[in-house]
Amino acid sequence: MRRAIEIMEMLQGTYEVQFHRRRSTSSRQTYVVKSHLPKEVFGSVSCLVTGNLNWHVIRGIMLSTGYLSDLNPWYHATLDVEVLEQARRVEQWLSKRVGRVYLLTKQSTNTIHLRSFEALYRFVDGLGAVKTREEIYAHHFMREKKISAQRLANCDNANLKRQVTKYEYHKKLFETGDLTKLTDVEFSILKLRAEHPEFSYGDIAEKLGVSKSKVARTLRKIEEKLSG
Repeated sequence: MRRAIEIMEMLQGTYEVQFHRRRSTSSRQTYVVKSHLPKEVFGSVSCLVTGNLNWHVIRGIMLSTGYLSDLNPWYHATLDVEVLEQARRVEQWLSKRVGRVYLLTKQSTNTIHLRSFEALYRFVDGLGAVKTREEIYAHHFMREKKISAQRLANCDNANLKRQVTKYEYHKKLFETGDLTKLTDVEFSILKLRAEHPEFSYGDIAEKLGVSKSKVARTLRKIEEKLSG
């Protein structure tokens, strides 16, 4: 807060900082920082006219018209710039320094959006908002960790479904197939497979004193013999 006031004084703008806390069942707390008379801020920033932008100017824009939300599932930052030409300059300046940003124009409002982790991280780092930068990184880390865990769980579920389907197929072959077509080794492998669904290929191989790869090859041969 002290740094924000220093910036506004440097920009010689009349300001009043307000905090708004919004709550909803689908989001965490959201903080909005605004100041009055944003036009006066822009009027005092000649850099917007000349195109010589810097992080001090961006801080002033963020303080006067900016919005940073931590609504799930991701952070989102916006900056409103009244004049379209100035908004395009801000967009170009930011895109070269933080990455992907995009400008949306609706009626008389020109809003620059930052949504990706990389862009937001570089943006708040440029603003000097160390605590917010750390929060965004921590949120990103936990989000990626959660996604990785979900992918692993989905993979495990898919493998389990395939294993169950395969076991049921082998059991059906043992119960309905013509077992006279099988050799003694093939019959033994299929019998263990059908009667012990908890056995892995390695367990069957250990029971019969053969290799795991031989069990897999033999089951494929059994499928070919009995599937017809």
